[in-house]
Amino acid sequence: LKIKKNYCRMIKSTDFKKINHEIFKYQFPIKSVNFLIKRYLNHPVFKYYYFAYFKNNKIENIVILRIQKYRQYKVGRIVDFIGLQRNIVMFNNIFHNFILSKNLEYIDFYSYGFSKYNLKKAGFFNKNSFKTLVLPNYFKPYYNENIELVVGVLSKEKININKLNYFKSDCDLDTPI
Repeated sequence: LKIKKNYCRMIKSTDFKKINHEIFKYQFPIKSVNFLIKRYLNHPVFKYYYFAYFKNNKIENIVILRIQKYRQYKVGRIVDFIGLQRNIVMFNNIFHNFILSKNLEYIDFYSYGFSKYNLKKAGFFNKNSFKTLVLPNYFKPYYNENIELVVGVLSKEKININKLNYFKSDCDLDTPI
């Protein structure tokens, strides 16, 4: 019997102890296990889903997602990604299965600093490639338009621009109204 060493699965809070702490060094702003617990696990309003890529029984990547509803429609929103970008492709099948199991319209992933190549390889596409496609960003209240998101950075420290990664949760786009 051969045991699989590299795989993806949904995780629970008890799995956070398996996080390889090295995964936090790949991006700015810098996060930690403590941050993940306070920001997501202990969130007073939202329920989040946690997906992890395991390598040799250690968590190498974490994707944090929540479901947003409008009427009878549901979408998945990736709000954070931790670890090496190139591993996003490892989540391809689990995202597909999650869409089916939760009856989602789609999963979106708003990001700044993330490689377009890696996103395409993982099955994502740029909504701007489709002129008539509308992927609403605002659900409360619902606003049926594509919204361009803008990111600004002000830091006293020197920032390695290649490590700059912003996601929906970093930009106050994951707050309850």
